[in-house]
Amino acid sequence: MNQFYDIDSTRWTLREYWWGNPSPMVLVGWMLKWMRVRIPASCDDPNVESLAGFVTDSFSPQLDERFRPELEKLQQLGFCDPVFHWIWDPGTRTTLHWATLRHATEPHLARVHLRFWQKVKKQDRGMFMIFLTELEGAEGGFVTADV
Repeated sequence: MNQFYDIDSTRWTLREYWWGNPSPMVLVGWMLKWMRVRIPASCDDPNVESLAGFVTDSFSPQLDERFRPELEKLQQLGFCDPVFHWIWDPGTRTTLHWATLRHATEPHLARVHLRFWQKVKKQDRGMFMIFLTELEGAEGGFVTADV
């Protein structure tokens, strides 16, 4: 069984609050931080030690349909062999769906990322791609770029 770590919103920086809510309402979050009150949180990075227990063979037919156009684009760019992750965090009521592909000839990875957060009105937090490439001179280091 996978262990999820708690997300402690009181440890976020003021800038991180702003990234999550770039509006005047961020002042509420800042005041709650100052009062050390935790607020419900969900993030795009799973708060687990290992992803090994989250690999799945495929998604539901509805999600497969949603992922298909993005996977086809990546395959045209030379990415192959998708690995699928279905990550359910009961503590934050967040589900992450990932399809990660390796490049056939280069040290690159691409990921299609979709997050659902059940605690909010608009549960679908959107789909986006992440590209990872090896950082020259950094032993095992990678650089990421969100698209």
